[in-house]
Amino acid sequence: MFKSPVAVVVAAQLLTIAAVLGVVLDQYAHKRTQSMAGVNSWGYRGAVMPQRVPGELRIAVVGGDAAFGWGVAPGETTAAYLKLWVQTSLPAGSGRTVTAVNLGALGLPARNYADRIQQFRYLAPDLICLYLDPIDRRAAATLPPADSAIAAVTGYVPMLPLLLQEKGKREIARGRSLAGGVLSVTGRSLRATDRVIARLWNGAATPLDADRSNAFAAALATALEAAAAVVIVLPMPFTEEEATGHAAARQFFERRALAEPRMRVVDLGAELTLADPDLRLDASNFGAGGHSLAARAITPAVSQLFSRPAVAQ
Repeated sequence: MFKSPVAVVVAAQLLTIAAVLGVVLDQYAHKRTQSMAGVNSWGYRGAVMPQRVPGELRIAVVGGDAAFGWGVAPGETTAAYLKLWVQTSLPAGSGRTVTAVNLGALGLPARNYADRIQQFRYLAPDLICLYLDPIDRRAAATLPPADSAIAAVTGYVPMLPLLLQEKGKREIARGRSLAGGVLSVTGRSLRATDRVIARLWNGAATPLDADRSNAFAAALATALEAAAAVVIVLPMPFTEEEATGHAAARQFFERRALAEPRMRVVDLGAELTLADPDLRLDASNFGAGGHSLAARAITPAVSQLFSRPAVAQ
């Protein structure tokens, strides 16, 4: 307990300096990671989206691992290639500029798709591309963190704890155990504190929903409210379990597309070229070539919807 006004003022100044220093360091962490495998300050891949301009057609790609693009740079994801392919498909001299924002998040289950769309509704996309994961899995870690108190309260996603942990691992690998240990412990402590506060704020995590139909319905309804058009992308299934989930999702969305003119369904499972294992980084994640081919398969549906007056106004 401080006993003098001077001590209170000094303590407040020190806390302010520490907070400013923390923000500066975290901004540095974002600059180091967002061009590689990280996210920007607001929790999505790539540079922060600028204000819309006249003639812009904006696409938002929402989903989990498939949309995020694990293992590739932001410019090598489906969202980035979709921007290029759709721009190429527009008539010459149309005066329209296509932009795309990648709102995918590693480990994001289908039950959180609607919340993710709502969170970034202020970006005002003309079209939302809902890129499903084959199945939901309980991820050991999510990116952006799903259990961050700072992100939940402010919308700002801290990256400094992750950068410190990764830097610590590299220092330990180089034989600098003391420096590496300090960095790792500091990063883990910051992350643990953020996580504990989030749990106190939000309560226990909700279990994964075995039946994803409710999650799909909520995501579709939210997307149709947030944008003039929606494209549902059904992923390429690589296992028997994924094939079962793929069939159920296709039946669900194709039935709804019959009654919704602002909606299209693209089944990447029908794209035989995407079955080539050379297009994947591992058993379930595409490399840059796979993302490019996936975007090319999605482009006709996006272009068709953009040709509708209600979308391209």
